[in-house]
Amino acid sequence: MVTARKKYTAKTAEEKQKEIEELSEKMTNQLSSYFVSEEALKEHLAFMSIFYNYSLRNMTLIQSQFMGAQAVGSFKFWQDNGVSVKRGEKGIQLFVPTPVTYFNRDGEWIQMQYANSKEKMQIKNGMLETQKKLFFKIGHVFEYSQTDAREKGMPVSEIFGQYYQDGVIDNEDEMLVALHKVSENVGFEILPIPPRELGVAKGVAYPNEKIIALNPRNTAYENVTTLLHELAHARLHTPDVRGNFTKAEREFQAEMVSYVVASRYGIDTENFSLSYLAGWTQQGKELKDKEMLLNGVRTAASEFIETIDQHFSEIKRSKENKLMQPTQLLLIEYGALSNAGLRTIDAEDLKEMINDLIINKIEQLQHPAFQQELAQLRSVSDELLAFKQVNKDFIQLFNDTFKDNFALINQQEVTNPKILIQFSESELMSNELMGFAEGNIRMAQLEKEVFSDKEKAYSYLKTRYHVLIPDGDKINLINPDRLDIGDGLYNSPYQQLLAENKLTDQQHQEVLKDLVAFTPCEKIIENQLSELRSLHYWRRNQLIAKQNQDFTEVEKSDQAIRHQLDQADEQNIPFKLQNEVLHHAEHHPNASFSEMKLHEILLSNYFLDNNPDIQQEVTKSKKHQINMKFECLK
Repeated sequence: MVTARKKYTAKTAEEKQKEIEELSEKMTNQLSSYFVSEEALKEHLAFMSIFYNYSLRNMTLIQSQFMGAQAVGSFKFWQDNGVSVKRGEKGIQLFVPTPVTYFNRDGEWIQMQYANSKEKMQIKNGMLETQKKLFFKIGHVFEYSQTDAREKGMPVSEIFGQYYQDGVIDNEDEMLVALHKVSENVGFEILPIPPRELGVAKGVAYPNEKIIALNPRNTAYENVTTLLHELAHARLHTPDVRGNFTKAEREFQAEMVSYVVASRYGIDTENFSLSYLAGWTQQGKELKDKEMLLNGVRTAASEFIETIDQHFSEIKRSKENKLMQPTQLLLIEYGALSNAGLRTIDAEDLKEMINDLIINKIEQLQHPAFQQELAQLRSVSDELLAFKQVNKDFIQLFNDTFKDNFALINQQEVTNPKILIQFSESELMSNELMGFAEGNIRMAQLEKEVFSDKEKAYSYLKTRYHVLIPDGDKINLINPDRLDIGDGLYNSPYQQLLAENKLTDQQHQEVLKDLVAFTPCEKIIENQLSELRSLHYWRRNQLIAKQNQDFTEVEKSDQAIRHQLDQADEQNIPFKLQNEVLHHAEHHPNASFSEMKLHEILLSNYFLDNNPDIQQEVTKSKKHQINMKFECLK
């Protein structure tokens, strides 16, 4: 069913003027209501702390139409920020200043839109006099809750890009630093030591000398609130205009500025007093007096807030920059064949490099054949360039995008030897980073599978990898030749590194430590302990089955196995095994793990020294199983 669209009828000039008059009356009533009580005024001042960048009149209109508003924007503003106004929501009416330019035509002021071509040229050349007049029309804004921003997970602070009431300033020292910046803007100096004794006074301002002095007995909180008050005087009550206000008005205005700024940053306002309100309103002040007073408050508070916001934004950026940059970022650049270079890079250089890479890559992908790849690059380029923190997700995105040429690694992750896959025709992924032992096992297993599967159409899988080995504060990069998985030349990366003499003695030690300490091997050791316990009870039952009745022999066997399987010894077995392997490697540097016969090292040194019966049984029936279980160490 097709529904006819509602016909829009433009408003007449009279209707527009009437609408403006009604809105002005609403604003006037709302403005007058602020001065009814101290509570009502405080409520408005707290509202002003949020909408400090709006005129007093528009601020008043927002508050009268949408109580509790926290952020507003035009329909286009929300649209530009990827947010939609919810269907059926009614806009908040505001006065929109509209400057209109007039030009002088023979003594009569005519709107610019009615100028002919000749007159426009004369105006452009400065031959005709012009002037601007300010008019107001009605515009509309929508509050944050009238949009789908919350549903999209976009907080106010993210959209408006400022401090924007997203937390409480609990660092009073930093607030004092920000207020010193405010004082610089108004041309005043803050003295830590007053020129004279202040007694119980928290502070004092000397307008002629442009000095504010604080009482050294103040707490940090008292310094903050006192400075807000005195800086308001400094900004609003300069010597040339001071006489335009009574003392009560000056104090009233300064206290209101303090309240607005304190509300903005979550500073305790419990002790703020607007005691001048009652006396001032009883003097029969007119609306223009009230509006003048509040306009001054808004002006000063707005300037203070912008300066303080900027200070805390700088602190926030500084913290983000520290988060963004780990101890070191490692950048590996892939060269020809197995060549690769490694260098450290900071976040700023990385950002500049990413920008250049994206520009170059976009230029390379202009051919129609690369349109899909180009679209993918554009989809991630904004995210790459706008990064705030180099975390795991960002590194993954970088490595996926530039995998043909670069790998980015957080050095904090390279605490033990690592294998980095540059590319592989196997299941191994480009720029995949793994511990050396894990990578050695996976690639050895792939070697066996491909080599043994004669039905495959391919004879081997080309794989290029690199090895990173920590050495104190630096990282060594080892570049072996390409490993063709399945060709039978090398059965693992470890064997290839030894055959190509790629490792120094120290690097060899580090690789061996990683292989021995790898978790699956620890599980194997625990399984072996369990088997030895079972063998002990088998031997015990054998003695009893012989009807020897010599329980002394049984007890002796129990004591022996308890000694061998002491809990403390069990906990040390992985370390003992590691040391034994390293000791063996020092004397046989070219040996592979299978040649070391690790099961014999294990059996002879830790479990069976004083138990020949069990050793004989293990040797007969378990040797093959034990050998197979140490495949992960080969």
